[in-house]
Amino acid sequence: LPSFPARRSSALHRLKRMVAYESLVECDAFFGYDYDPLVTYFEEQPRTISYVYQGKIHSYTPDAWVVSRGENIMKECKPEDFVDSLENQIKFAAAREWCAGTGDWRFEIEVAECLRAGWHLANIKRMTIFGRHSVPAEFRAEVLFRLTKGEMPLGELSRQWKMPSTNAWLLCLAFHHVIEIDIEKARSEERRVGKECRSR
Repeated sequence: LPSFPARRSSALHRLKRMVAYESLVECDAFFGYDYDPLVTYFEEQPRTISYVYQGKIHSYTPDAWVVSRGENIMKECKPEDFVDSLENQIKFAAAREWCAGTGDWRFEIEVAECLRAGWHLANIKRMTIFGRHSVPAEFRAEVLFRLTKGEMPLGELSRQWKMPSTNAWLLCLAFHHVIEIDIEKARSEERRVGKECRSR
């Protein structure tokens, strides 16, 4: 009998539902789409593309459909070692041809090693944990007021309140782009916090 990849799921904020994935690379990419302020919508395995190779009909289902800056992007998520295999190159060529035929889609490959480089993904995952917290309006307003004077280290900002939920609330505000934390740096109290998020 043919074997199929096991499907797992993860709860993400943007779609307000569980999102299915077949590989950890897909899951990591979905965390990034969920956080990215430029992404307005994404969906896992949006469509199956049929193509002909050596006289036979084959099918290929890309990993994601992402809408970013109003543009439709078909995404495939793969470890670098798998990208250049003949089988995958044939699939990717079919996807590019399909996108070109629509006139308003394009095809992109998310390479695992690039997704996971540095602290970017790890910090997004940490903020995602706190993204569902309910932040008191008074706390949010006070944070924004204190940041009107300029950026400050995360630890310094956090220590201005004597409440156990302070860090969780700050990370929740950062996840929703109310404030900005430098996610390219290691988890540290010295990371700078700003009033609003700059587009990446």
